[in-house]
Order: sequence, then structure tokens, then C-alpha cells
Amino acid sequence: MRFAYGIVITALCVALVIGVQKWCGPVLPALAVELKPLEVRIVASGEVQYQSLARSLI
Repeated sequence: MRFAYGIVITALCVALVIGVQKWCGPVLPALAVELKPLEVRIVASGEVQYQSLARSLI
């Protein structure tokens, strides 16, 4: 009887894993977000401008 329960539990776990993979859908390419330092520029008027360099497309 324990052997039958083991087979049933194993089958349910396999079905759950397959179901979750189907439910999540396919993997699609997307933009990656990564940390990069800020670039500081000082213009002739003395103003400091910050420009983010974190915009990069993959």
C-alpha cells in the first residue's frame, strides 16, 4: 500500500512541475537591468549634470 502511495505522490509532483511550467509560459527576451555608475559633467556655467549610464539594450 505504501508503494502505491509513493507512486501516486510522485505522479502528482511530476504533474505539478509540468503544470507550473505550462502556466508560466515561454521565456521571452527582455531588457536586462544592471547597476552602472553615474557620469558627472560640469559645464562652463558651473552647473553639475548627472547622466545615468544604466540604459543599455541587450
